[in-house]
Amino acid sequence: MQSPTGPAGVRETHRIVRLVMVAAFASSAAMRVCDPMLPELAAEFGVGLPAAAGVITGFSVSYALLQLVIGPLGDRFGKFLVIRLATTMAALASLGCALAPGLDWLVFARVLAGGVGGAIMPVAFAWIGDEVPYAERQPVLARVMSGALLGVICGQLIGGIFVDTVGWRWAFAALALVFSVVAVTMWRSPAARPAAASLPAGAALGPATLLRDYAAILRPRWSRWVVTVVLVEGALFYGALAFVPSALHAGFGIPLWQASIASAVVGAGGYLYTMMASRLIARFGERGLAAVGGSCVCAALLSIGYAPAPAFAVAACLLLGVGFYGFHNTLQVHGTQLSTSHRSMGMALFALALFAGQSVGVATASMLVALAGFPAAFACAALAFLLLTVALVRSLRTRPPAAPA
Repeated sequence: MQSPTGPAGVRETHRIVRLVMVAAFASSAAMRVCDPMLPELAAEFGVGLPAAAGVITGFSVSYALLQLVIGPLGDRFGKFLVIRLATTMAALASLGCALAPGLDWLVFARVLAGGVGGAIMPVAFAWIGDEVPYAERQPVLARVMSGALLGVICGQLIGGIFVDTVGWRWAFAALALVFSVVAVTMWRSPAARPAAASLPAGAALGPATLLRDYAAILRPRWSRWVVTVVLVEGALFYGALAFVPSALHAGFGIPLWQASIASAVVGAGGYLYTMMASRLIARFGERGLAAVGGSCVCAALLSIGYAPAPAFAVAACLLLGVGFYGFHNTLQVHGTQLSTSHRSMGMALFALALFAGQSVGVATASMLVALAGFPAAFACAALAFLLLTVALVRSLRTRPPAAPA
């Protein structure tokens, strides 16, 4: 571990964490910024909505898959170098989106933006794992997560405002400006000086080597368990979340755009957790926070499924956000310990498991809704999350916290 030494090193680490928060905001906002643009893009480029949706699909697929490639680069060449390069390339890709002469160029730029933007948070979490002692790490991870949550909440709003005012291209120009300011500040940081990488200079990066290294990360039973829990929590949470607006629309007859506000409230609940994270961690500890967070998720899912009024469901969405991100934050800190020598690769696996769970969860939830209706689907998700919470808390009780590395 390359811990900062002296007050200046500590101050610079916290300064970089703040910069990563801003970069995480921009990366998450970029993921959602195109949602309200689709009708405008379809009209401008003379295509249908399915073709225009390629700007979202391309970003998402690249965001998820390229982490497996970029993670090893962080271990080989240095995590902070990869973060700086990814932020710089995200600025260029966003500028490319703003200047795209046609839809094909826009989709290409979005694929590039997704790949480099998706590298920022996992590699940043791995860098935090190197620089911040284990006992202090969870609140720091929560701070970075707060930036990402604000991006999720504001991304659609930013896109909608620019589309209705000065035009969709300016939304990407604004993101390029944010990424550029962060990148320039990072390149000027004292921490930007050459640092030792986790892997030796002659380490190979071929497909066979990467597969072997990823297999080695998953060899310990605890690593497989953490990745499995992340996959299942992603499936249960995102599978249920995808149907919150539809459930409110079907149950209370409110317009879908109003029902969609509930999704933003979930993000607000997550942001609220990040603001309280230090106090909650000090109060409940690692196992207690997982237990409380998981219990809140269960109660919230049941309340949404059987809400007597829309306001009750919206309040439950706030609780859902607080509970899920408290539960997930406990897993994040263990994600940084999947491998201390290949930490970026460990976080890449962690992130991929969450994305894979999201895909599986939405497909599974859709079948449950079709078979049994919204209340039963939310009840099943609540019961499954309760079982997952019990299993995680029991496993944390029998396993001492990971040693600092």
